[in-house]
Amino acid sequence: DARSFEPERYSGLTGDRIAGRVIEMVKRFTNLGMTRPTIFVDGTGVGGSVVDILRMLGYSPFEVHFGNKPVEDKVFRYVGDELWGKMREAIRTRLCLPKHTRASKDLEVQLTQREYSYSKTTNKLQLESKRDMQDRLGGTFSSPDIADALALTFYLDVAPDSINTLYQHKTQVRHDYDPLSEEAP
Repeated sequence: DARSFEPERYSGLTGDRIAGRVIEMVKRFTNLGMTRPTIFVDGTGVGGSVVDILRMLGYSPFEVHFGNKPVEDKVFRYVGDELWGKMREAIRTRLCLPKHTRASKDLEVQLTQREYSYSKTTNKLQLESKRDMQDRLGGTFSSPDIADALALTFYLDVAPDSINTLYQHKTQVRHDYDPLSEEAP
């Protein structure tokens, strides 16, 4: 929800260190009563190794590639454009952003400094590239990492934890008929 927890920032960490931080966060959420925290990872660059490590350790992260084909491919150029579009709609309709914290100020700047346009060839919505942002903003450029992390959460709609709990219990079915039994017809 962009305000229940302050974003945590890390720089210069290797994939295994980042995966360790993700696991710490999952444990923190689990200790708060969340039965199945959902993990979304930008699979580009170092994120690919984070996904591999988390999977190897038994976690099930969703690997998101911002440059892949979006679900709404008639409207958006790439997944990243689509995620920012979904985030924009959520901010307009239901998402309450944090106020009066350093992170909230950073998030506000990141959400408002990135421009968008429509592709001349396909007429699809596209975000300004980070390189173009840097050229336009010069020394005031700050990569929109917090905003990108928030956008990742719009990759899939996740059921609230109370609903997830309903599906956590496995149902066992008993069958009277055993086709391998000697008594089978």
